[in-house]
Amino acid sequence: MQGSTVPTAADRIRVVGRRGALRQLVALVAVVLFAATGCQWTQRGNGPGHGAFSSIESTLTPASVGTLDVDYRAPLPIAPLGDPIVLNSLVVTAGIDATATPAVATVSASAAATGAPRWTTPLPGAPFELSDVASDGTLLVVAAHEDDGAIVLHALDADTGALRWSAPVVPAPSAAGWTTMSPVLTLVGQRLVLSSLAADVVGDELVSEQVVLGVDLASGAVAWERRRPVREPRGSRVVGVADGNVAYAYEDVRTDGSGEAAYVTEVLQATDGTVLWSHDGDAGEVVVAGAAAEANRVVGDLGTSSGDGAGGVIDAAAGTVVWDCAPSLTPPLVVTGTSVIWPVPDEQGALTSLRSYALTDGTVQWEAALPAGTSVRTASIAGSVLYLTTDDGPGLSLRTYDAATGAPVSTVALSPADSSETFVGTPVVVTGAVYLVVGAELIRLTA
Repeated sequence: MQGSTVPTAADRIRVVGRRGALRQLVALVAVVLFAATGCQWTQRGNGPGHGAFSSIESTLTPASVGTLDVDYRAPLPIAPLGDPIVLNSLVVTAGIDATATPAVATVSASAAATGAPRWTTPLPGAPFELSDVASDGTLLVVAAHEDDGAIVLHALDADTGALRWSAPVVPAPSAAGWTTMSPVLTLVGQRLVLSSLAADVVGDELVSEQVVLGVDLASGAVAWERRRPVREPRGSRVVGVADGNVAYAYEDVRTDGSGEAAYVTEVLQATDGTVLWSHDGDAGEVVVAGAAAEANRVVGDLGTSSGDGAGGVIDAAAGTVVWDCAPSLTPPLVVTGTSVIWPVPDEQGALTSLRSYALTDGTVQWEAALPAGTSVRTASIAGSVLYLTTDDGPGLSLRTYDAATGAPVSTVALSPADSSETFVGTPVVVTGAVYLVVGAELIRLTA
């Protein structure tokens, strides 16, 4: 979330009479709403761009984060399938208990201050896969991929966990068909955006389509739908939202019979799904196996099927390359309003350093070496601090860096055991506390 200018005391007292009182009330409400949303992390990456960035954190800085340490470790009822979100003093996660027969999917909330359980809501149906959780501060929404292939959205009360509505958005295919679901659930305004792949038999042929949906948050009704035939069914995901436009990418195959991948990127208007532009790597057009979006930029691994790829940035409105000088095949870790943090591998693919590029033109701002044998799991930037979770072979750590210079600040050991096969969430930073999900454990760190 980008910063905002808070009215000064002098601004607030320059109001007289009934009109002035009304202006004062509106200004006060705006400030309160800004403060409330600023103390939350309500979807993957803390915004529809999914950049893993919060601009307003001021409690933890490079000067104070050096004393960061574990505040508590709290067990979760089920190991989550995605990142937690933090809102209304709750940490919310979603997961599936595969040990139960049949499997049980739940959304759970823990007290942010203590980690104590607050509520757990079982989801109806028989899902085997869940999306990220997203919230507007009032509703919590999660997509469930059902055993029969249907995709159903569930909305819960953000404070109590009570189920408010359930809405099927992708129907179950025939017995000969199947579907996939991207875990990325994106909330932009009053639209929920998700993507999937649907394959089913039509006549004597198996027809596969990439599907992107815009769903009304209040009711779960499908507001718009974009379907595109694909040559071979493979994965897809929504990259993020840039200036109100939804960028998504999916993998197809080349038409030359080689079976090699060719990526497709499309940018749609979030309000109605209108296609702004569509690029097919098989046709030599620039595409992005994207990671995130910010402002009017889509960031990720660029390329076509006819040439080598490179990391870089595409203008979301025009579909043109802004710059392309970052490493290929390693998606960026964090995208902010001014910078992109990219992992840098050596010739064998092992990560050796982190590099910060200017979002506008790709200028290298700094580079920081990683300890030998370290692999980066997840990352975020909050305020002026970069947070990394790293596998240290063995062992799991949370490392912090000065986001402006790349200077290392602190390292907190989280586990001495091998965590390479354990889910590790993105560091979520809200009001001076870092929240991490590691397996079925919620960890909070404070300075």
